[in-house]
Amino acid sequence: MRILVACTALVTLAACTNWHAVEVAPAEYLRDNTPDVVRLTRSDSSHIRLRAPMLRGDTIVGLTGQGSPRGTARQVMVPLSSVHGMAVPRFSAAKSAGIAFLFTIPLAIAACTGGGVFC
Repeated sequence: MRILVACTALVTLAACTNWHAVEVAPAEYLRDNTPDVVRLTRSDSSHIRLRAPMLRGDTIVGLTGQGSPRGTARQVMVPLSSVHGMAVPRFSAAKSAGIAFLFTIPLAIAACTGGGVFC
């Protein structure tokens, strides 16, 4: 039961982020911050996620793909002129509370039906 609770807590914490648009220009944000991942919105409304993004001149450079030992990650270069917006993941307390609540009910039922000490 402890393993189930630990796994539930880990999943809950990992899932509790939302994408938030940055308030400043992508170049300015990347000069002042070093995010692990960003989501770029291009001028054609398509999205791309970049890991380890950095600014090189007038281009955002980062990695896409899984980054497995076999080298499936690939470097991508996106010109700033084609970037319409940028978002970064941020912790969401509301989402965390909702997911925690939804996982608590089944755990409580399982504990009670299994003759747990809480019932």
